[in-house]
Amino acid sequence: MNLHAAPLPFGSLAGPLAHTLAHTLMFAGLGLLLGLLHFGALRWNTRLYLSSAPAWQGVLAQLLRLGVTVAALLAIARYGLVPLLLGFAGLLLARQLMIWRTRTTA
Repeated sequence: MNLHAAPLPFGSLAGPLAHTLAHTLMFAGLGLLLGLLHFGALRWNTRLYLSSAPAWQGVLAQLLRLGVTVAALLAIARYGLVPLLLGFAGLLLARQLMIWRTRTTA
């Protein structure tokens, strides 16, 4: 009696496919988190500009927000074009989520 299951067709693709799916989710998820951070900070940054706080605080917050976003996208780009595009897609999804959230609370 054979207790081992027969190999599935295309069984050799299961490993690379799972690996690719994991990377896809990882980079898109990183982009989503980056986008939520970026656009959440944009909201905070806007409040700084509209408040009576000194202007340099708003400028500093703006530079910090953009610097973190650019640095994170450059780090993702080191893994290649596809991870960069997936990260950017996650960032755009976060943008849409923040727009939707802002419209429903306004």
